[in-house]
Amino acid sequence: MAKSANNLSNKLSSHLANIEKTRKKSEELLKVGILANRDVDVIYSGLYIEAVVSFERFIEDLFIDLLSQRVKHSSKKVKPKIFFKSATLARNVLLGERSYIDWLPYEKFTKKRAKRFFENGLPFTGFDIGHDTSMQPSIDKRIEKSTDKISIIRNVLAHKSSQSFKRFQKEIISSTGGLHSKEKKPIGYLRGIHSHHPVPTTRYEQMINEIKFISVLLTT
Repeated sequence: MAKSANNLSNKLSSHLANIEKTRKKSEELLKVGILANRDVDVIYSGLYIEAVVSFERFIEDLFIDLLSQRVKHSSKKVKPKIFFKSATLARNVLLGERSYIDWLPYEKFTKKRAKRFFENGLPFTGFDIGHDTSMQPSIDKRIEKSTDKISIIRNVLAHKSSQSFKRFQKEIISSTGGLHSKEKKPIGYLRGIHSHHPVPTTRYEQMINEIKFISVLLTT
């Protein structure tokens, strides 16, 4: 019997919670002088990349498991155009001649692919919050903006190329005012404060919260 798609978002949330424990521990060790700032920078980089890889794995699992009927979505609007006998077969079709499947940037890969395999691209596009269609454009725009930012930061941390850094500067730093000089670099940006209310929240935490939000949205 197919499991609920919610199991996948719950699994991702649990993994991100474990990652968060490591991040908080590193900040505590920094305060007492056991770790240096450069050590914490490395930890943030590794944890962020792991979080994004886990997010991509979640999208892939949801996509393939829906096509192979391993999971069932709660919305009756989610209708694959074709079913596969196994997850392996579905994955091989999506792979084609490639060695891996790209899911980010979301608009370029996931959303485009979803429109080919699912009726109206659901649940990967055309988000329907509580069946209030008036909210759909704003939610779609939020997902597009968030996943672009998630992808841009992941790329600059993973590849460290001049091209990825220029895009980071152009797409993210130039649109964020009031940054200190150290916050204009990828790790400094993530460790910087996104909001002080209700409690101080780093941009790293805000990005992780956005990943959680999107995963719940996709499986509800």
